[in-house]
Amino acid sequence: MLLISALIPPTHKSNPRTPAQPSRTSRPLARVEKAILPGEDGQVYFEGTYWRARFYNPNCHKTAAVGDMVEVVVGDRLPLLVMTL
Repeated sequence: MLLISALIPPTHKSNPRTPAQPSRTSRPLARVEKAILPGEDGQVYFEGTYWRARFYNPNCHKTAAVGDMVEVVVGDRLPLLVMTL
């Protein structure tokens, strides 16, 4: 009897895998090519081409410098609306 029970796999297995941590962002990223200043358009490199971009929040007082990465919040209109990381 002991031999038979040793050959039967257990019915309950613990799952050693932990759920994957969601990434901080699921939004696409763009690289700033011309600084984006509060209330002004800048330029980003996004999906293989250059686009005008401005901050999604019109009251944003941040600056995105050349080389910074920004999140594209609205990418189906011009200018693209972005936010800093």
